[in-house]
Amino acid sequence: MTRRPELAAGARGFVLVGVVMLILALTILGLSLYGLSSYEAQFLYGSLDHEQAVAHAQGGLYLVDALISAPPNYLLSAAGQAKNVEGITYACAWQIKPPDGTHVSAWVDTAGAISWSDTVHVEVHTASSNETFAVQAQFLPRQNNNPYKRLLTLESPPVVKSYDDIYGGPHPPPQYDRTLTVHLSGDVWQRVVASSDSLWTSLVTWPRPDDGRLVATGGTIPDATTFATTKASGPASDPVGSYPPGSATLTFDASAGNGNPVFFYVPPGEQIHGGPYDGRENKYSYFCDEQTTIRVAGTAVWVLPHGVRFNGNSAHVIARSMGGPNPAVLVIVAGQNLGDIESPPLQNYTANAIWFEGGIDVDEDDPVKVFLITDHSIRIETPDFPPSGLDFDTHGGFCAVAESLWVMGPPTYYPKPMRLTRDATVMDPLTDQLYSAGALPPVTGGITNAFTLVPGSWREH
Repeated sequence: MTRRPELAAGARGFVLVGVVMLILALTILGLSLYGLSSYEAQFLYGSLDHEQAVAHAQGGLYLVDALISAPPNYLLSAAGQAKNVEGITYACAWQIKPPDGTHVSAWVDTAGAISWSDTVHVEVHTASSNETFAVQAQFLPRQNNNPYKRLLTLESPPVVKSYDDIYGGPHPPPQYDRTLTVHLSGDVWQRVVASSDSLWTSLVTWPRPDDGRLVATGGTIPDATTFATTKASGPASDPVGSYPPGSATLTFDASAGNGNPVFFYVPPGEQIHGGPYDGRENKYSYFCDEQTTIRVAGTAVWVLPHGVRFNGNSAHVIARSMGGPNPAVLVIVAGQNLGDIESPPLQNYTANAIWFEGGIDVDEDDPVKVFLITDHSIRIETPDFPPSGLDFDTHGGFCAVAESLWVMGPPTYYPKPMRLTRDATVMDPLTDQLYSAGALPPVTGGITNAFTLVPGSWREH
């Protein structure tokens, strides 16, 4: 029997201690790895929450843009609707507006309608778990392809007469001289092919420094003829006409529409009030050679498939509101006439769809917003010898959309010029409402809104 050797002194239990120390080391290493993995998980989740907050904020900017550009009102206050969507805790849009009747200095508007010519400021705050993020940016708002948001939208350059064609010119006597007696206020869309296409801008007067901006690419001219023909063949009311000797009154009472458009069409048998003029009066859906007062309540859309002519120097037209809870709006949509040819001398006026030979005036005390729309020609002129007190002023409520325009202001000696003006602050929101309600012919390709980020305006905090 072999005997086990004796261990050296102090060597008993060495393996046990080594094992215990190894286990302890592994335990410490395991706990360290567990703590590290826990920290990495927290860091990962925090990073994901931060990136999610950033993404929501960036998306929130464009959500706000979409909300405030929603028709028909285009309100800055609509930005608040983004709150609680995809982690958004705060959203605001505002513009710096110029002084007006309420504010004596520039002011911050967070609730009103968008001014499409001014920068929009947008701020969005978001949260994801414990992470928060805020971003602010500026955008340039633009409406594309909206012919109704300009004073004039024309396919070809307008003809501005500096003297009456009765006189051969070029230096007419005072009663025929019309130099710079047409005043325009508002933007113009017109197709410009050659530099000569914009020479007409020097033949009119632009009273304000910011007027006269010519958008050279032109706009889309809607199919007014089809619109007028379709609406005339459908449910349409007959305007009430009154024709005492020497004058005429047309009443378009659309108050029953309660702000919605009511369509009007003069039926055959009531379309001619004047003449005869070699049968030329038969070429229009409405013809009148008397001074005419047009009375309007609500939104009246007068459709004339074959045009309208107020004929002669005496056929001055006054548009007047009848009052009521809704704004008075007169929309005239017309196609070209059936062949208005004067002979002799031979003059072909067939392209004319809307013709105010004695001028048009909007009553200043009871104003009417006037839209003239055709895919042919509009002609607005004034008498050779205007009676004292006659006005030719649209008082900020005018819009004309046509293939072409022919205008001639009053003689230079007359103290009141022709004023075709458009107040965008009033007309823009009204135009949106009219278009949404179907009161205006649809635009081919539709109307689109665009917001362009201002370079360098992006701020994160």
